[in-house]
Amino acid sequence: LGVAVLYAQQGGVEVGEAIVDLLHSTADNNFSAIKIQSAVRADAHRKRYHRAMAGIISLQSACRGAKARKAFETMRLVAADTDKEAETSSEKEKNAERVQARIRGILARKEYTEAKSAVVVLQSAARAIVCRQQYLLAKSGVTVVQSRWRAMVQRGAFVS
Repeated sequence: LGVAVLYAQQGGVEVGEAIVDLLHSTADNNFSAIKIQSAVRADAHRKRYHRAMAGIISLQSACRGAKARKAFETMRLVAADTDKEAETSSEKEKNAERVQARIRGILARKEYTEAKSAVVVLQSAARAIVCRQQYLLAKSGVTVVQSRWRAMVQRGAFVS
Protein backbone atom coordinates (compact mmCIF):
# COMPACT_ATOMS: atom_id res chain seq x y z
CA LEU A 1 0.00 0.00 0.00
CA GLY A 2 3.05 2.26 0.00
CA VAL A 3 2.31 3.04 -3.61
CA ALA A 4 -1.31 4.05 -2.90
CA VAL A 5 -2.05 7.75 -2.71
CA LEU A 6 -5.23 9.43 -1.46
CA TYR A 7 -6.18 12.86 -2.65
CA ALA A 8 -8.74 15.16 -1.07
CA GLN A 9 -10.14 17.35 -3.80
CA GLN A 10 -13.10 19.70 -3.78
CA GLY A 11 -14.84 18.21 -0.78
CA GLY A 12 -14.70 14.56 -1.90
CA VAL A 13 -12.23 11.68 -1.59
CA GLU A 14 -10.59 10.49 -4.75
CA VAL A 15 -8.92 7.17 -4.40
CA GLY A 16 -5.81 6.76 -6.51
CA GLU A 17 -5.59 4.12 -9.23
CA ALA A 18 -3.02 2.18 -7.29
CA ILE A 19 -5.43 1.66 -4.37
CA VAL A 20 -8.30 0.66 -6.66
CA ASP A 21 -6.08 -1.98 -8.22
CA LEU A 22 -5.06 -3.10 -4.75
CA LEU A 23 -8.69 -3.34 -3.62
CA HIS A 24 -9.68 -5.50 -6.62
CA SER A 25 -6.72 -7.77 -6.37
CA THR A 26 -6.77 -8.46 -2.65
CA ALA A 27 -8.98 -11.00 -1.03
CA ASP A 28 -8.99 -9.19 2.26
CA ASN A 29 -12.02 -6.94 2.00
CA ASN A 30 -11.70 -6.06 5.65
CA PHE A 31 -8.34 -4.43 5.00
CA SER A 32 -9.80 -2.50 2.08
CA ALA A 33 -12.77 -1.33 4.14
CA ILE A 34 -10.43 -0.11 6.89
CA LYS A 35 -8.37 1.87 4.40
CA ILE A 36 -11.48 3.41 2.82
CA GLN A 37 -12.92 4.28 6.23
CA SER A 38 -9.59 5.79 7.22
CA ALA A 39 -9.54 7.95 4.11
CA VAL A 40 -13.18 9.06 4.63
CA ARG A 41 -12.52 9.86 8.31
CA ALA A 42 -9.37 11.78 7.38
CA ASP A 43 -11.37 13.81 4.87
CA ALA A 44 -14.13 14.49 7.46
CA HIS A 45 -11.54 15.52 10.04
CA ARG A 46 -9.84 17.75 7.46
CA LYS A 47 -13.18 19.43 6.71
CA ARG A 48 -13.88 19.92 10.43
CA TYR A 49 -10.36 21.31 10.88
CA HIS A 50 -10.84 23.81 8.04
CA ARG A 51 -14.27 24.87 9.42
CA ALA A 52 -12.77 25.24 12.91
CA MET A 53 -9.85 27.24 11.49
CA ALA A 54 -12.28 29.48 9.61
CA GLY A 55 -14.21 30.04 12.86
CA ILE A 56 -11.01 30.71 14.79
CA ILE A 57 -9.84 33.18 12.13
CA SER A 58 -13.24 34.94 12.26
CA LEU A 59 -13.05 35.07 16.07
CA GLN A 60 -9.49 36.42 15.96
CA SER A 61 -10.56 39.02 13.43
CA ALA A 62 -13.47 40.09 15.64
CA CYS A 63 -11.21 40.26 18.73
CA ARG A 64 -8.56 42.27 16.88
CA GLY A 65 -11.27 44.62 15.58
CA ALA A 66 -12.68 45.12 19.09
CA LYS A 67 -9.19 45.70 20.45
CA ALA A 68 -8.46 48.24 17.70
CA ARG A 69 -11.79 50.03 18.32
CA LYS A 70 -11.05 50.15 22.05
CA ALA A 71 -7.56 51.55 21.40
CA PHE A 72 -9.03 54.13 19.02
CA GLU A 73 -11.65 55.14 21.61
CA THR A 74 -8.91 55.46 24.23
CA MET A 75 -6.87 57.68 21.91
CA ARG A 76 -9.98 59.74 21.14
CA LEU A 77 -10.67 60.21 24.85
CA VAL A 78 -7.04 61.15 25.49
CA ALA A 79 -7.26 63.69 22.66
CA ALA A 80 -10.50 65.06 24.14
CA ASP A 81 -8.87 65.27 27.58
CA THR A 82 -5.92 67.05 26.00
CA ASP A 83 -8.34 69.53 24.42
CA LYS A 84 -10.04 70.02 27.79
CA GLU A 85 -6.66 70.47 29.45
CA ALA A 86 -5.76 72.99 26.76
CA GLU A 87 -9.03 74.83 27.43
CA THR A 88 -8.40 74.57 31.16
CA SER A 89 -4.82 75.76 30.75
CA SER A 90 -5.98 78.65 28.54
CA GLU A 91 -8.57 79.54 31.20
CA LYS A 92 -5.83 79.33 33.82
CA GLU A 93 -3.63 81.56 31.68
CA LYS A 94 -6.48 84.07 31.30
CA ASN A 95 -7.08 84.02 35.06
CA ALA A 96 -3.36 84.43 35.69
CA GLU A 97 -3.28 87.38 33.27
CA ARG A 98 -6.22 88.96 35.11
CA VAL A 99 -4.48 88.55 38.46
CA GLN A 100 -1.26 89.94 37.02
CA ALA A 101 -3.14 92.89 35.53
CA ARG A 102 -4.75 93.67 38.89
CA ILE A 103 -1.42 93.43 40.68
CA ARG A 104 0.18 95.69 38.06
CA GLY A 105 -2.73 98.12 38.53
CA ILE A 106 -2.28 98.10 42.31
CA LEU A 107 1.47 98.67 41.95
CA ALA A 108 0.93 101.44 39.38
CA ARG A 109 -1.60 103.19 41.66
CA LYS A 110 0.79 102.87 44.59
CA GLU A 111 3.63 104.29 42.50
CA TYR A 112 1.36 107.12 41.32
CA THR A 113 0.30 107.88 44.88
CA GLU A 114 3.93 107.96 46.05
CA ALA A 115 4.92 110.20 43.12
CA LYS A 116 1.96 112.49 43.84
CA SER A 117 2.95 112.66 47.52
CA ALA A 118 6.51 113.52 46.51
CA VAL A 119 5.23 116.25 44.16
CA VAL A 120 2.99 117.64 46.92
CA VAL A 121 5.96 117.72 49.32
CA LEU A 122 8.11 119.46 46.69
CA GLN A 123 5.34 121.96 45.91
CA SER A 124 4.85 122.60 49.61
CA ALA A 125 8.57 123.19 50.10
CA ALA A 126 8.72 125.46 47.06
CA ARG A 127 5.69 127.46 48.24
CA ALA A 128 7.23 127.70 51.71
CA ILE A 129 10.44 129.10 50.21
CA VAL A 130 8.47 131.58 48.08
CA CYS A 131 6.38 132.59 51.11
CA ARG A 132 9.52 133.07 53.26
CA GLN A 133 11.11 135.18 50.55
CA GLN A 134 7.94 137.25 50.25
CA TYR A 135 7.77 137.54 54.03
CA LEU A 136 11.40 138.62 54.28
CA LEU A 137 10.91 141.06 51.42
CA ALA A 138 7.78 142.43 53.04
CA LYS A 139 9.54 142.55 56.43
CA SER A 140 12.46 144.41 55.00
CA GLY A 141 10.04 146.78 53.26
CA VAL A 142 8.14 147.33 56.47
CA THR A 143 11.40 147.86 58.29
CA VAL A 144 12.42 150.49 55.72
CA VAL A 145 9.04 152.19 56.01
CA GLN A 146 9.22 152.10 59.81
CA SER A 147 12.73 153.46 59.91
CA ARG A 148 11.88 156.24 57.50
CA TRP A 149 8.74 157.01 59.46
CA ARG A 150 10.62 157.14 62.69
CA ALA A 151 13.29 159.28 61.05
CA MET A 152 10.68 161.64 59.76
CA VAL A 153 9.00 161.79 63.17
CA GLN A 154 12.33 162.47 64.80
CA ARG A 155 13.19 165.23 62.39
CA GLY A 156 9.80 166.79 62.89
CA ALA A 157 10.30 166.76 66.62
CA PHE A 158 13.78 168.12 66.17
CA VAL A 159 12.74 170.83 63.79
CA SER A 160 9.79 171.87 65.75
